[in-house]
Amino acid sequence: MRSPPAMKSRAVHAVVVTIVVTIVVGMGVSMRASSAADDGSHDAQAPQPAAYASPARPALGSAETFALLAASRVSNVGPSTLVGDIGVSPGTAITGMDESVRTHRDDASAAEAQLDARHAFEALERAPCDEDLSLRDLAFATLEPGVYCVRHSLELDGMVRLAADDEHATFVFQVPGRLTTRDGAGFELVGEGAERARVFVQVGESAFFGDGSVVPATVIAGDSATLRAGTQMMKGRVLALSGAVSLEGSHIWVSASQGTR
Repeated sequence: MRSPPAMKSRAVHAVVVTIVVTIVVGMGVSMRASSAADDGSHDAQAPQPAAYASPARPALGSAETFALLAASRVSNVGPSTLVGDIGVSPGTAITGMDESVRTHRDDASAAEAQLDARHAFEALERAPCDEDLSLRDLAFATLEPGVYCVRHSLELDGMVRLAADDEHATFVFQVPGRLTTRDGAGFELVGEGAERARVFVQVGESAFFGDGSVVPATVIAGDSATLRAGTQMMKGRVLALSGAVSLEGSHIWVSASQGTR
């Protein structure tokens, strides 16, 4: 016995209504989330940073013990605090350093460190990017562990908070052009894992750190690096693959066990 046409019509109509209602409800949730983020209600409904898998830490090899490593020269003006080795290869010029600092002028250690630094640079460059920051306003932004990239250069004019929930948290920044931090700008590690979290910045060209910059990171620059007065790099280092490293009154602390652990 065949069903009357009217019953079939009602069944189809019910299905259509169900689908339409589901779509409308979904759109409503999305619109409310957007409006909450735009109306200034940050206390109760502030947008949360995206969560990505913490990337692998590159092996720094023999470069791990170096606070500063350059290809042509390392120069210092003013009272700087450096904990770690200072090296140049294939150049030999190291000026303005206290005699207590261990230096390597184109010796086997500096040459090997340069090779290992380049391998780390290439590993960072190959890491798949989780989020493109090119069009994002990073002023007072909070980022979760992950790999972040920009299309060319990156300039920071404030502090970017890096939320490290555990000791294995790793942050990677890929900058194919130039990295610049303005006076007092940089990164701030926060959270329970901040003490052992690690930050790596791969810079295709040169890096410039303004007065009082705070950069607790391993910075590997394809060209050169300049650190102005008061720059602080706790648990950090600067490795320049083809140029010089220049600093004035900067403070860098590095330990031999920090890189891949």
